[in-house]
Amino acid sequence: MTNRTTNQFASAERRSYRLGLPALMASLTLAQPACAAWDVYPLASLEAGYSDNVQLRSKGTEEGGNSITAEGSLVVRNAQETSNTTLELTGKQTHFSSINLDDATSATLFLHSFKRGERVTYGAVASFDSQTLLRNGVVDLRTGEFLGSTDAILQDGSLSSDISPDPNLDYGVVEESSQRSQIYIAPYSRFTLSERTNLDFTAEYTGTRYDNKARASGMIERDTVAGTAQLSYQLTERNRISTSVRAGRTTSENEFDFDQVNLLLGWNRTISPNSYWLVEGGIGRAETDENLKATTTIVRAEYSTRTPRSRFRAFAERNTYPAGQGDLVVADRVEAQFRHQLTERWDWRLIGRGEKTNSDLSGNNSGNYKYLEGETSLAYQLSPNWEISGKYRFRWRDRNSDPEKATGHAAYVVITYAPRRPF
Repeated sequence: MTNRTTNQFASAERRSYRLGLPALMASLTLAQPACAAWDVYPLASLEAGYSDNVQLRSKGTEEGGNSITAEGSLVVRNAQETSNTTLELTGKQTHFSSINLDDATSATLFLHSFKRGERVTYGAVASFDSQTLLRNGVVDLRTGEFLGSTDAILQDGSLSSDISPDPNLDYGVVEESSQRSQIYIAPYSRFTLSERTNLDFTAEYTGTRYDNKARASGMIERDTVAGTAQLSYQLTERNRISTSVRAGRTTSENEFDFDQVNLLLGWNRTISPNSYWLVEGGIGRAETDENLKATTTIVRAEYSTRTPRSRFRAFAERNTYPAGQGDLVVADRVEAQFRHQLTERWDWRLIGRGEKTNSDLSGNNSGNYKYLEGETSLAYQLSPNWEISGKYRFRWRDRNSDPEKATGHAAYVVITYAPRRPF
């Protein structure tokens, strides 16, 4: 398996804290090699290609263009027998030509640190994410009045620069780029009550902010504070069951404030040292200050396996999230990725993802949509540190606010520098 492949699968670990306590706490039990000092792992890539529908516009309004994307990241890690600290910095810049679009810039900082004691484990996850959004909607240019909302997408037209679509769905207006920044902080602790029983607590804060362009066009800044408690029991060496409750409150500038409570049951099974699956299910209840109420089925499922030459991961979820216009939406998401080392130098990758949204509290369905994306690539390892790959991407979207569907095709060539990872 190439170093680049290893790095892409490591991104799943960065997202595990958003999948709930079972995924987060399971990551603490994985075998992690100790190191005496700080390890540093750089990564850089340059991507060039063409898309026949850069902004994923509806049929008859497509606009194609070329793009060049430079991306760099730095992972710093210190792992001891009873503690672990990982810091990751990532920056990305995309320049478009043959199309009238501003450059897209994104930056991410991710920190995860924990210390394991004899009966207590405590730690924290923190992240800062800044993304360029392309808001595509309707605004009165004479007055600046917000007239209607549609979904907002990243400048390059995809839902996320990572493997999964962004759960913090955004809606907006006007055809110009803007910046969104988001802060996430989550301290947590685990108490070992007995040889088989654990009690976990997590506190979460998520703050979403927009620049003046986005705010003037109707985007709503918001804050979410939540807490989760989970009780888990080790049934057998390979099976663990859990029950959890999560309560949170979201406040926003437009005073569309609401409370959420989720009750979940979970089952985590370790199939082998290299394979596991995780299932959670339950109900979620949301209620606004205006006494609007909604009850939603919450489901999360994940499966991961690997062999000396292949890796496969699949994830599916139904959950509720606050949206940029101050609403609460229900999102059904599914994703899968597969990597297979064909020979010592050749590597094949396949990624698929899909999402469907529905406004749950306000009944404003104009921004709801269905989205599908598939990507396949073939990579050749030039040397232990360098790789070149070609990839094809297909995207499809059906948006309630648009009578026409949107389809896009794109092809890229990527050169990647990824020195051997020390962990």
